[in-house]
Amino acid sequence: MVGSTPTCSARKSNGDGCRATPMRESGLCFWHDPDYAAEAKEAQRIGGMRHRTEATISAAYDFEGLRTVDQIWRFIELAAIDTLRLENGAVRNRTMGSLSQIAMKLLGIGEHEERLRAIEDVLGSKLKKDGRRR
Repeated sequence: MVGSTPTCSARKSNGDGCRATPMRESGLCFWHDPDYAAEAKEAQRIGGMRHRTEATISAAYDFEGLRTVDQIWRFIELAAIDTLRLENGAVRNRTMGSLSQIAMKLLGIGEHEERLRAIEDVLGSKLKKDGRRR
């Protein structure tokens, strides 16, 4: 195909072609090129360590991500708890001020969402009837 991106010439264990971008010299990708075997093995080791560390920390802190308001609240609470453990000083006080500002903003957003939901509940049938939706 004209203009197609080249792919690694190696085959995976299931027989499918590897779709990674090849290195210039060999036509094989980083993971399949024997000249980079040691580096690839080290990268896999480090990746595995990171994954285990991430899973351990997520479980220890009951942290599931930052995709919902509840998850963001949990994150702020964790930061606040860790900050309160620090020795009193300027850095701790600045961090507490920042966390307080973030919490106030989240509270405001939450209040606006509740009010909007209440308005939609009252006007919902009228909005649907008129063909207007948010």
